[in-house]
Amino acid sequence: MSFVEPVNALASGEMSALRQCRLFACDDIIEARDHIAKILQPHRLLPLGAPDARPHHMDVIDMLGVRISAVSFGEARIEVPPLADYHAVIFCLSGQARIRSGDDEVDIGPQRAITCVPGRPLEGRFSRDCEQLVLRIDRAAMQAHTGLRHVLLEPVIDLSGTSARPWLVHLRNLTDNPETLRMVRSDRRIATNYTRLLLGLLVSGHGLRDTVEQSRHRPVPASVYRAERFIEAHAADPITLDDIAAAADTPVRTLLDGFRRFRETTPMQHLRNVRLNQARERLTRERSASIASIAMECGFGNLGRFAQDYAKSFGELPSETRKTARRRL
Repeated sequence: MSFVEPVNALASGEMSALRQCRLFACDDIIEARDHIAKILQPHRLLPLGAPDARPHHMDVIDMLGVRISAVSFGEARIEVPPLADYHAVIFCLSGQARIRSGDDEVDIGPQRAITCVPGRPLEGRFSRDCEQLVLRIDRAAMQAHTGLRHVLLEPVIDLSGTSARPWLVHLRNLTDNPETLRMVRSDRRIATNYTRLLLGLLVSGHGLRDTVEQSRHRPVPASVYRAERFIEAHAADPITLDDIAAAADTPVRTLLDGFRRFRETTPMQHLRNVRLNQARERLTRERSASIASIAMECGFGNLGRFAQDYAKSFGELPSETRKTARRRL
């Protein structure tokens, strides 16, 4: 893979604010993988070619529902299991990569990004000189912004086009301006508005896939909708798969098949994700309630398992979410 000259507004910047948020710098790719997993999710990271003399690193800005990361680990291949309830937008600040997400396979660089959706695995190969910019957008944040239950962005973003410029300028203002970052971190209202604008410019400038056309060809069974409504209304209750199937008025096997085909998950996994999102939302806004009480009230009976599932989905422990939220409140 050859180097591509940066052309977009973000890749050409110094990103001085983002560079002040270094999570790690190390020479060991296994150590790098473990650090990256805390921000994204567990994965395989396989070095290719000769070792890179430059240290691997990751710089991270954490906002409400969105994490912005600059990552470099030399020439390597990455294999990520189905994304755990978040969208990802990936492009290169330098170098090149080839990313496969579901049926989409895209060559990315400073001029082109790929969007990846929850529930789909991701594979990628990165050039030796590659530093990638990754936006991790919580599914709940995307749903809250669009008002849609299932959001599907177009798989490729042309970063050299005019429609991407407002989004890139907004992103650069955050990553390249330490004072902007300080204000976002210190004022929850500013953080909320900044996140909304970031998502709004992304969706408006880039657009969604034709979900109307998709639904015409792949109508989602009413039983799946009934199951989702029941789960959202009773997530804190000790409900079972049989309870969900009964509320959806369909056999368990039929319900499982519907979720697998149209949601790429299972009813119980969806229940777990709803509970996790509810717990995260409460952890970010409630000061006095304990983590244990929030977990129990959101339907988690095993606190150890809750912490494990939470870290796998959000890349941090519940206590870390609470500490970050308290600094912002």
